[in-house]
Amino acid sequence: DLVGDLPSHQLREHIMGKPSRRPERDPEPPPAVRERLVAAAEQHAAAARASAEAPAPRSPWTLRSILPESLLLPWWVVLFLSGYALLKLGMGLEHPCGVLGISGSVSRGAISKSYRALSMCTHPDKLRARSEDDMKRGELLFKRASRAREELLASMRAPGPAAPAEA
Repeated sequence: DLVGDLPSHQLREHIMGKPSRRPERDPEPPPAVRERLVAAAEQHAAAARASAEAPAPRSPWTLRSILPESLLLPWWVVLFLSGYALLKLGMGLEHPCGVLGISGSVSRGAISKSYRALSMCTHPDKLRARSEDDMKRGELLFKRASRAREELLASMRAPGPAAPAEA
């Protein structure tokens, strides 16, 4: 049962009868080398203990040093508020022609036609028999279409830049 305890190179030598190419290692290093290894290990352990005990140097400029404690928010609150602000900003910056689905030239007739088509599908009175979610979604779409129509018609009513007077 000594065969199971042999390293692989000695096992090969035992089974095949060939000598191993690996030189036999001395299990014990010479005393001088052993003393140096022990000294290096002690120095490493002492340095590790010293670094564990010493506090990490703090940066003078941290968020906590700049803001009062009442203004510090958890990361998830900041993420939620920034997402909400971007959503509101995106809704506010949406072009009225994109909402109504008008491409090409914009005329009163095109505005009225596309608004009428959208309002037939999304008007709250048309969605009474639908689910609560469908009613909310339709109401939101109807408000967006109404706001886009009003913006486009107001921009058409607004006088353009004054034409230069001919002399």
